[in-house]
Amino acid sequence: MTGSGCSASITANNSATSTLVQPYEVARAIPQYPLYEVQVRVCGDIIISKNSNGERCAANKLYLWGPVGETRLVQTELDLPLASNLGHRVAVRAKGCYPAYKQPHENQFYWVNMAVRVRKGGKTLVESKKTLLSNEQVHEVVKNRFSGRTIQTFGRLDCQPADVERLMKLHQSRKIKKI
Repeated sequence: MTGSGCSASITANNSATSTLVQPYEVARAIPQYPLYEVQVRVCGDIIISKNSNGERCAANKLYLWGPVGETRLVQTELDLPLASNLGHRVAVRAKGCYPAYKQPHENQFYWVNMAVRVRKGGKTLVESKKTLLSNEQVHEVVKNRFSGRTIQTFGRLDCQPADVERLMKLHQSRKIKKI
């Protein structure tokens, strides 16, 4: 992937001042690895208003280094007897997110900027639609980063890895038994 097709200057808005971004700056920032747009959706017995279709769904779009693998909904709160719902977060297996990682990192789970509350005993469905971006689409994503437009990444700074297996084992071992 190269930025050789970029010939015009791009205006970037940073706070109240405007600066000119040179084409070579955009070209240098264009990744040389596969970048995916991933749309994550969680539907079911979650605590959120119903959408126009009568469903309870939360969604988020982000950019991930490929290959992009499994998406999981992971319980992040202890299951206490009086709680009627539990906090969960979404994690996706990838090689990091853009722009937090300028190039691919370790292939593992990373937290998505998406937290939901699931009713105890409720059913949920986690879906992710992965689209490999073309050179032109990658160029547009990078250009948007320079133009001051918001690029969705992850909820924690620097795209934090998620130790999903350890967290799942921890919650299994700490379940409080009803008497």
